[in-house]
Parts: sequence; structure tokens; C-alpha cells
Amino acid sequence: MGFRDDGYYDDRGYAGEYGEYEGRPYDDGYDEYAGRSVEDGYGDDGWGDGRYDRLEGEELFYDEESGRGEYEPEQGRSPRRSGSRAGDSWRKRGGVKGTGGRKRRRRKKGISPVLMILVLIVLVGGAFGAKLYLEKYSYSTEEADLAEQFGITDESDVAIVWGDALSELRARLIDGVYYMALDDVKDHLNDRFYYGVQNAEDQTGMIIYCLPTEKLVTVIGSTEVTGDRSGTVALSYAPAVNIDGTIYLALEFVQQYTNFEMTAFTDPNRLQITTEWTEQTVATISRKTQVRTSGGIKSPILEQLEKGDQVIVLEQMETWSKVKTADSVIGYVENKRLTDVETQIPSVVATYVEPEYAHIEFEGKINMAFHNVWGSQGNTTLSSYMEQTQDVNVVAPTWYWVSDNDGNMDKAATQDYVDTAHSLGCQVWAVVDNINSSTLEDNHTFLTTLDSRTNLITQLISEAQTYGFEGINVDFELIP
Repeated sequence: MGFRDDGYYDDRGYAGEYGEYEGRPYDDGYDEYAGRSVEDGYGDDGWGDGRYDRLEGEELFYDEESGRGEYEPEQGRSPRRSGSRAGDSWRKRGGVKGTGGRKRRRRKKGISPVLMILVLIVLVGGAFGAKLYLEKYSYSTEEADLAEQFGITDESDVAIVWGDALSELRARLIDGVYYMALDDVKDHLNDRFYYGVQNAEDQTGMIIYCLPTEKLVTVIGSTEVTGDRSGTVALSYAPAVNIDGTIYLALEFVQQYTNFEMTAFTDPNRLQITTEWTEQTVATISRKTQVRTSGGIKSPILEQLEKGDQVIVLEQMETWSKVKTADSVIGYVENKRLTDVETQIPSVVATYVEPEYAHIEFEGKINMAFHNVWGSQGNTTLSSYMEQTQDVNVVAPTWYWVSDNDGNMDKAATQDYVDTAHSLGCQVWAVVDNINSSTLEDNHTFLTTLDSRTNLITQLISEAQTYGFEGINVDFELIP
């Protein structure tokens, strides 16, 4: 150790009138520690008023060599000083320097275990409560599988939104063209499309569509459409295709002869088909929101909507509404996100103007009597039967029977019968049936074979022209 000029020793200080601590001179007659001057003869650690030095947990012991200093029992404070160097007589136990006037550390008290447990309980409880709150009141971000919602089974499968509802009907996407099964087209869009084959050798088949003055024919799988008056037109797609034994019609082709609106969407593939244009309720989205699978914030998201998007309101409930979006996604939106709710009548889309199919009208009331002639010999009974009736103005003699699959028929017409009926003031509507021939193999072949039907029709027209009767009564029964 070094000795200081004033007779007291210092562990490190040598220079200066009163010694030096860690290179800091004691130039004012007092002790200095860590750059803090002691102005009143007492140690100062920057915490107090200069009269005491804080120990922060270190114990002080009386220095018997110097006999200086006065012990102060207050924990964490140095003894009150009696002179300019009073602090020099105190030293720290365990080799820690006890130079008077130095800053001493405050004893650090530990946190109470009970307090720590209470804080932990509060934190855990708060976290659990926050979790429950979020689970109950936060909006789900789960996204629904749209393909699953629309029931998509493969890449060619197309869902149909018919009007404002998801339909059970399906379409198919083939080479970029949308097709619907022929039976569905006939049931829901246009029943004037007919399928058949040309003859027994035809394994492909065709679609026939009859206009008022023309018959259109397209072979299955072909891109050509032939009219018996307008000629042949080639399209960029096949109007009709056969997929696994099912005949499909291209909806674009059907739309040429049927009035309906069709819009296609992808991801997943779906069609919006509209055949009726009635009043509807529309609304505008007031801020960014979601369309969900059901009315609840926890239900999966079908689609994101932006502010300004329009929706059709299908059903309005207390806090949610069932809506259809612009791309035909049907789901639920919170009512608080809907604004400018109003009713509108959409513009009718006239893609096709239905032509007028002309026909002959019978003036007055029809009183028709069937006359079972059972062969040409029965024709002679007309007069006797007519004598027993009143007000009959049409007779329908059973004259023709389809006799084979090629469309041939048995005949029983006579000119005398027609002349007699006309003399009695009656028209003649000759009956053709498919139930009185013993040689007809089945009712399916001649009806679905173009050559057979054409043969039958040609014969009937020829008979009408030959005998001069006014009508044909078609009595086809047991149709498969």
C-alpha cells in the first residue's frame, strides 16, 4: 500500500495533497469517487445529499488503526463523517477497498416468491382469457375449397348456377367449348333438338333441328351444319359430341336457336345460365369483407370482396345475408357490410328471337269421331254410322299401320270414303298408328332412324295429296 501525505494510507492513491484514487486527485481536501465531488466533507454517490455514502448491500467495519470515523448502524449508509478525511478510515471486508467517501453499492433485495407466483398467475390467466376472446370474437381466416363447394370432380366437369341457385345440372368443358347433355338441353332449354341415325349402318348419329321452313342436320363430331335450303356451314367447333355414350350439345350452338344468357368463370369451372329476367335486390359492399359458407364469422371464406363491389341479395336475415357475387359465388355476407340496397329489373338479353311456326287453324269447335275400318272393307260403313250421330264434323278413319322398321306402312284409304265424308260436311283426318301391325319389330328403330322416318312421312304426304284428305292423326303408342 501507499501512504498519503496526511498520515492515512490509501490502497491505490499516491499523488496529490490528500492522495489519489484510480487516477482521480483529491484536490479539494475531500474524497472523490467516480467523478462525483464531495463538497461538504462527506462521501457522495450521486444518490444522496453528500452527507452519506450508499453502500448498496456492502457491510462497513470500523478501522481500529486510524481510530477515525463513527459507525452508523443504518443499513446501506456509511458513518457520519467528522472531518475532511473521515471516510478514509473505513474499509470493505473481503479485499474491497474502503477508501472514505467512495460510492458504496445498495444491497439488492430479492423478489418475493409469493409475488412472483401472483404475477405468473395473472400473466397465464390473461393469456388464456385473450385466447378465449380471440377464439370467440375473431374472424376466421380459413379459406373454403371452391372446387369442393361447386362439386367439381375433374378438369372437364363444369358446375352450373342456374338463375340464383347452384343447379344439379352439369356441363362439360371439351376443347375449350362448354357442352350440356342433350336430354338436359331438351328438358330445360329447347326441346326441338332431335337425335337419330341415318340408317342401320350409321354408327355415328346426327342432331336434327327443325325451323319453320328448314331442317338443319349436323353429324355427331362434325363441325358442319347442313340446311336443306341454306346449304352447309362450317363452325369452329363440333355442335354435338358423343362422350361415353352420352350425346352433348355445344351451348354456343344451342344459343343460336334459344334465348338464354350464359357467362363462364374459371377456378373452378362454372357457368352462370339465366333464362328469366325478373326483379332482384342488389347491394354495394361498403368496405373490404368476405363471402362465407354460412352466416357466421367462424365459417370458411369463399371469396374476398372489395369496397364498391355489387352483389345480388338472395335472402336477408338478422345480421347476415345470402348473396350472389358478380362471378356467381353464392354465400353469406354481414349486413353491416351492405349499403345502397335497392331493387332492380335486369335488362332482358335477347340472344335469339323465336321464329313463328305457322299452322292451320280449325274454325269453330271440333267434334271428331274415330272410325275403326279394320281394312278397306270397313270404309263402306261410314254412311250408316254418320246417320246415328249429330254435329260430327271430323272423321278419323284408321287407314295406316307402320309395318316394319324401314318406315313402310299398310294402307286402307279409298277415294269413295273421302268423297262421302265431304258430302256429309266432314273433314277427313287419316289415322296412322304403330299398334295394329303384326310385322313391326319394335317402336324404337323406325322412330330414331332418319331414313325410316323420312320414308313414312313421304308416304303419308303422298296419300294426302292423292285422296285429298285434310289432316293426319298420329296415334303412336307404347313409345320406349
